[in-house]
Amino acid sequence: MVIKEYGREHDKKLLFLPGAFSNDSWYFPILELFGERWHTFVVIYDGYHEPYEKSFVGVEDSANKIVDFFKRRDIHGFDMVYGLSMGGAIA
Repeated sequence: MVIKEYGREHDKKLLFLPGAFSNDSWYFPILELFGERWHTFVVIYDGYHEPYEKSFVGVEDSANKIVDFFKRRDIHGFDMVYGLSMGGAIA
């Protein structure tokens, strides 16, 4: 799993969880807009980034990995969570 960040200079935090079978490049225009006002975290699920291995296990596994990532970063909440399709289920 990869988590990209935009707008790191902002205090308000937004977690963006894309839909299944999509590429993060599809969301660049909105992510750049979010990054103008929010510290935006974008999740790229296992198996959805190079080397495109078949490592996606399931929604619950992804949710647990996301929670663990932010616990390690000492981030315990978001001002907004935005999830599409599978991302909505994870949210």
